Amino acid sequence: MASERSSENSAVLSFQGVSKTYQSRKGDVDAVEKVDLEVRRGEFVSIVGPSGCGKSTLLKMTAGVVNPTTGHIRVGETSVDAGDPPAGYLGMVFQTPVLLDWRTVLENVLLPIEILDRDRRDARQKAAELLSMVGLDGFENRHPAELSGGMQQRVAICRALVFDPEILLMDEPFGALDALTRDEMALELLRVWEETQKTILFVTHSIEEAVFLSDRVIVMSPRPGRVELEVVSDLPRPREPGLRYGTEFGEYSQRIRDSIYSGRRQSDDGKEGLGEPLGK
Repeated sequence: MASERSSENSAVLSFQGVSKTYQSRKGDVDAVEKVDLEVRRGEFVSIVGPSGCGKSTLLKMTAGVVNPTTGHIRVGETSVDAGDPPAGYLGMVFQTPVLLDWRTVLENVLLPIEILDRDRRDARQKAAELLSMVGLDGFENRHPAELSGGMQQRVAICRALVFDPEILLMDEPFGALDALTRDEMALELLRVWEETQKTILFVTHSIEEAVFLSDRVIVMSPRPGRVELEVVSDLPRPREPGLRYGTEFGEYSQRIRDSIYSGRRQSDDGKEGLGEPLGK
């Protein structure tokens, strides 16, 4: 069954009628349109959809990097519509690790502590525990160039967790990894999630990855991105690699794939004047 933590009713992240239009000299681009979504405490939620559907834009708006054009986003009890999320409430992991080459592994993990002006003494112990949790104990004094891609991404996850955020935003964090390392990192992330009990909003292009990791999968329509489908998973936890070969896993994956491909066809037809773009 889905994680018991996701059964809690309290939403730590909510989108209410959120839309985003980018302005340019060549005309406005509607990236996201009227998104309504709640993420509960301790839940693992993935967002999938075709390229350009606004998945990353949703994360950027949550982080306060981009402001919504209309609608409201709340992180906990705080509105972030004005681009001002509560300090220390969100951790972010990107597609590439974005580590500082001249800093050691430990110094990279501690970077948010310096930015937030928190006590380094307590944080060093926390950082060491996180590095040990992801199998990097003994690498504290190495530099990024001495690590593999998967090891670097583990450092990035530790950096996002070191200040104990409530929510972890992950924007295709395994997209640059090879297939074997990607599968390994998925299992590692689930283990970290179980141990830390964080709320995770995870963006990916991989349907199978989303199904394997998540309590819920949100499917976005082609641009402008809308919530087209919500799939609630009853796959057992803890998740094991063999789960990917089961009938239920295949049914979830096919349902999501059918929704995405149907949206693409209808969107293409609309562009050609043969039908209307997919929407609610």
